Amino acid sequence: MAIIVSYPIPNIADMPLPSITKESLVIFPTETVYGIGAFLSNEEGIESIYELKGRENKPLSLHVANPAEVDKYAEYISPVAERAMALYSPGPLLMIFTAKKNVKLPGRLLMNGKIGVRVFSNFIGASLINMVNEPLVATSANLSGGTSPRNFFEVPEELIDGCDYAFDNGPTVYQKDSSVIDFSSGVPVLLREGAVPYDELKSVLCADIRRV
Repeated sequence: MAIIVSYPIPNIADMPLPSITKESLVIFPTETVYGIGAFLSNEEGIESIYELKGRENKPLSLHVANPAEVDKYAEYISPVAERAMALYSPGPLLMIFTAKKNVKLPGRLLMNGKIGVRVFSNFIGASLINMVNEPLVATSANLSGGTSPRNFFEVPEELIDGCDYAFDNGPTVYQKDSSVIDFSSGVPVLLREGAVPYDELKSVLCADIRRV
């Protein structure tokens, strides 16, 4: 059963929390939906996410605390992707890149040599990353096939019971899943239209964007 930490609170560092370590499994809010995550080096914890959710072999995404971290994991960031990062990182956009070949990453993060990376704007997730000094490998905190939780009370008890910490920050800002855009090829591809609409992306990025 998780230790449940309720907010609002001005700074996670002010909380009298027992030590959060690289082995901790956490439920946390983002600006879009609640997520469940394990730290990057915790491969056992990453596998636990699949077991708890009943998730198929879909890849998880990497969540980092600031945009400068993206370059550590992306082989190439195109000018269009750089514009997207300037506008939506941190923010509600998950960006897919070709993964750097010289960086060792858990297989659960990769699909066809690609990696999805997102930069938090919610301070709780960013604070957790900074406390442990490792990115979070994460996905939405729902059972496989279920609706992504927009509020803490929508997170399934089964997931809370399987985690070490669960952070309740009330309703999320956007009340939608993140938008997902693939920058790994010449033309960006919108894989999921969420908090950032297709028309907005096409307009502000000044680029042709395909959608599937």
